[in-house]
Amino acid sequence: MNTKRELLQSVVELDNDQDSIVAEFEDDSANTTLSRRLALFLSRYSWYYPKWASTQKASLGAGWAYFEHVTLPRRLLLSQSKIEKAKPGSEKPCRLFSVWSTSEEDLGSLGLGIGLYFSSLRYLTYTCVVAGLVLLYNMFYFASDEYSGRDVDDGNAVRDFLYETSAMCPDKAWKPCPGCTEDDWNYFPYPMDRFAVVSSDDDGGEELKFILVNNCQINFTSGLLWICSLITVAVGISLINTLRKKRAIELDVSQQTASDYTLEVLNPPKDAVNVSEWKSFFLQFGEAVTCITIALDNQDLTRALVKRRKLLYDLERRLPNGFPFDIRDPPVEEAVKIAWPLVWWERLQLYNSPEQIKDKLEKLDVVIESQKNKSYNASRIFITFETEDAQRQALSTLSISKKDFFYKNL
Repeated sequence: MNTKRELLQSVVELDNDQDSIVAEFEDDSANTTLSRRLALFLSRYSWYYPKWASTQKASLGAGWAYFEHVTLPRRLLLSQSKIEKAKPGSEKPCRLFSVWSTSEEDLGSLGLGIGLYFSSLRYLTYTCVVAGLVLLYNMFYFASDEYSGRDVDDGNAVRDFLYETSAMCPDKAWKPCPGCTEDDWNYFPYPMDRFAVVSSDDDGGEELKFILVNNCQINFTSGLLWICSLITVAVGISLINTLRKKRAIELDVSQQTASDYTLEVLNPPKDAVNVSEWKSFFLQFGEAVTCITIALDNQDLTRALVKRRKLLYDLERRLPNGFPFDIRDPPVEEAVKIAWPLVWWERLQLYNSPEQIKDKLEKLDVVIESQKNKSYNASRIFITFETEDAQRQALSTLSISKKDFFYKNL
């Protein structure tokens, strides 16, 4: 029996009847995105959804259903208090995560980074609110007659409030400055609108120099509160980092992942590639070791294999439909002969032609043959335990303090 994901994929790829299948994925309006509802409404018009598309069995409804049931995250309908993320194309009843009612704890099911992002955003909001309250006195001071004596009224109450409570000073005046020169003002940004020179008719054309000054005065309390607000932000950011680490532990505990049962050895002995030795060592913690993965320092071989696979995918995309091309045992010679040549815009972007792909594959095969029979050292060891308690016990026993590590007291 085909799964939801396979059925939708078959419709999107135009090789199945769309009406009977899309009907299975009809969602109520509360469980669909606004974009999907808008797109399906506009599909009634030919300028948005041309008639030739329906004759080619291209299904706009299937595309949106695939996007919402497979691409977007969904939650299982278990209960209102417990939310669990559904697998893409899940057969169980599920719906999209709500924009408004999804809690911060539930966001952790979408990934640790997403949960930490929104918790950090909340902490930063609290910090900014506290800093704003600290500067509340300054807002009233700037709007008072003691600061500038201004009365802004341009018909917009919001704009008037922003102008009056800001440090902008409208009380300006030109004052003589005999010792000022034009070079004193020759810097970026160019402030020559605050420097003026006039000629006096009474003193034989002597030049009189003036500068534009602000008459508004900042009192000691305002300056002190600005400093206090900076300290508030600095302390808040420091607390955010501490709370973020604590929050990361809480979110990680609430979600079951492989990292909860696994620890990593960063500096294993180079010749420690025997799985049995690692297993017997970690069995001392009294719990079964489920899995041991030994990562080798075979980066050159791995990079060559990755490049080879990418080149094969590039060649496969240039083949006509129906050509038997198995990535594990590809018929490169036959594929190059019938592959589509590069068009002009692909040449401008320096795409690999089928012949270039063949040459690069041959060179990579030589590199892979020379690398695959080498003996490699261990670079990382991953040990997965049966329970979280065993992982934490091993991690606590084997951890050392930064002081002992610095003095090499191991």
